[in-house]
Parts: sequence; C-alpha cells; structure tokens
Amino acid sequence: MDSLEKHRGGSVRAAVREKFIQAVRDEVAEKKLSVPKAFAEEWFLKLNIEPVFAKQKTAEFADMRHKLNTESGILIANHPGGAESLILAGMVERTDVKILIEDPTLASQVSKIFGQDYALTVPKFTEDPENRQNRGIELMRMVQDIQDHIRKGGLVVFYPTAGREEAEPFMFENLFGLLIQRVLKHEDMVYACWINEDDVGSVANERISRGKGAFSDTMFPPVNINALKSKKLIRVDERYSKASEWQHLVQNVASRDERSTILTTHFLDAFEQKDIPESA
Repeated sequence: MDSLEKHRGGSVRAAVREKFIQAVRDEVAEKKLSVPKAFAEEWFLKLNIEPVFAKQKTAEFADMRHKLNTESGILIANHPGGAESLILAGMVERTDVKILIEDPTLASQVSKIFGQDYALTVPKFTEDPENRQNRGIELMRMVQDIQDHIRKGGLVVFYPTAGREEAEPFMFENLFGLLIQRVLKHEDMVYACWINEDDVGSVANERISRGKGAFSDTMFPPVNINALKSKKLIRVDERYSKASEWQHLVQNVASRDERSTILTTHFLDAFEQKDIPESA
C-alpha cells in the first residue's frame, strides 16, 4: 500500500509539474521572455523578490555589465539555495548562453521552456568503476562543448561548487580549475558573483526546499508559485576579471586538489568571505 501511494503521489507530482512547465513555456512565447533577463524580471515580480547589486551606484558598474553581456567567458557564483538562479539570469541580456545543469530532466525542461538549447548537462558523479570511464568520456565531451561555445564568443554560466555548499566546506570542483588552466584564453572573462547566503536562505525557508542545478525549484516548483508574503531583498556583489588573473595563481600547480583550494581561496578573498578550514 505504501509503495502504491508513493507511486500515485509521484505520478500526480509529475503531471502537475508538466502542466506548470507548459504554462511557463506558453508565457515565455506570449510575452517574448526568451532572453534570460526578461524572464527573470517577470519572475522577480511573481515571487516578490528583488536583487540589490552592491556596485550598482559605482562608476564601473555599467562597464562591468557591458562586458558581461558582450565578452566571451564564464559567469560563476556561489550556490546557497535556489533564488540565485534567477538573480544570475537577471544579469544576462544575451542569448549566446550555456548553463551547466547536473539534472538531465531539468536541463530538458529549460530547453523546452525557452525553445532553445540553453543547457549543458553535467555527467553525474559515480563510484562505480565500470561507469567511471564512461563519465570521464562524457565529461571531456562537455568540456569540449564549453570550449567550442566560448571560442564562438559565448558565455557559460555555472556554480563551481556544484551546489554542494551546505554539507561540505566551500570548495570548487576540479572542473573549474580545468577550465581555468586548459580551456580559457588569457583574455577570456571570468565574471564572479557572491550572492548573500542569508538572503537566499530567508527566501527558501518561506517558500520551498531547494532543487538542483542552475534552474531550480525557484523556477520549477513542484506544486505552485505562491509569492512570498513580503518582498525579499537579495544582496549581490560582483567582480569582473580576466582568466589570466586566475591562471597566474595556478600556473605551476600540478595537484588538482591544491589548484581547487587556491582558486577557491581567491574567489572567497575577492568577496571577503572565509569558509575553507585551516590545515592541521
């Protein structure tokens, strides 16, 4: 009986989600929301959240955003919850974008809604030795897709920690170091954001539990899209840099773990954050 009820619940949930996705897809087409920024701004209103950009009143802000939306490279951020996915989308006024998403179902949903292939699926980690080699091949294929996209002048958006910040110390995955050392050219952009964890947490606590990937349950909730009772402000700091700055830090580093630690520390220091435990 329990398994039957669980199956029924899963079927209902899937049906509701599919109808919701179709409704969002129709709205994207009707209101012409295929550009990430336009979509995000529509959903800021729906969800009653508002990004507050720390550098918005500074002299360099307009130039930074212009570079974000015209140069080739990557856009990275911490990933404390789900609302940050919309925040990043709201900064992007271009359509030559690829977003790394670990959940293949979610990646498919993103493509369906926007009517274009915004998503790149990240091969899931496995402990199974038989499947590890296949994952390695898929991972290299994904890295090649990233390189090809950037070489064409595009932007790749992802979370270097792969969203594993709640259960583990804040640490970048090896993929970020691989892109820094082997994929990005010196002049490619590395646009980094720090999204206030407490602000995102307050949104998640009032609404729903977090989902997976670059576009999470903030956009694709399992049941409804009820707005927050009061507007939530989400503070964001951002920093523009060239890949050469990051490459210089690890140019003589062979160890992947050491490379990840150095790059993570550089990211945290840029936003005056400390989350890496000291060595014993």
